[in-house]
Amino acid sequence: MAYENYQFVSWTVGTPITSERLSQMSTNIEQVKDATDSRPQGIIQLSEVTADTPNTTGYSDFAEYEIISLKEVPPSDKRVSVDENRYYKVSLSFPGFLVKARGAEDSTFSIKFYQGTFGNASTLLNTWKVTPPIFSFYDVSSNPSASTVSVKSSGYSTRFGAGDYSLILSSSASGLTNESFYVTVKRDQGASANNAPAYYIPSGGTIMQFYVEDVGGT
Repeated sequence: MAYENYQFVSWTVGTPITSERLSQMSTNIEQVKDATDSRPQGIIQLSEVTADTPNTTGYSDFAEYEIISLKEVPPSDKRVSVDENRYYKVSLSFPGFLVKARGAEDSTFSIKFYQGTFGNASTLLNTWKVTPPIFSFYDVSSNPSASTVSVKSSGYSTRFGAGDYSLILSSSASGLTNESFYVTVKRDQGASANNAPAYYIPSGGTIMQFYVEDVGGT
């Protein structure tokens, strides 16, 4: 506990220098250092995407795709190093999925955090799954008592899954040195893969950010 053994030591002219007082001063210095070292150190690395991902044509299949990362792409190096025995948070500010038309509403979309680089052996850190809404609804725009189900026009795209996703991890006694992280998205097939609409990440209108921050000592 911070400052558990801290005791104020006062000095005036003529105060004797004793081993007890010097020992308490040393203890105080250690207590202040421990408390200060345990404080969060803030953002270590940050990556941003400001264009639609992959583009407005989108993905039309059920493959897994990297959408943002923290890694070395010369001349830029956004790999992450964290001191030993620290907590660090991996976070994604996600604009959501934009599905361009109806179809495949029984599929599931996943957002995954990995440590490593895409296409190589990586460590899966966490998975979030979201399901798109269906395209049928009760249209009460002109009749509040409508009881007939209407089908949403393909001219109005569907957005879902937007928000902040984060995970707190420990660097353990070994710490992290030049580690890479990345995020993927994937659509998992429902009953059928037929007539699945294309989808993309609309980060052209809302910035997508992926970052790692030090949040304190363990």
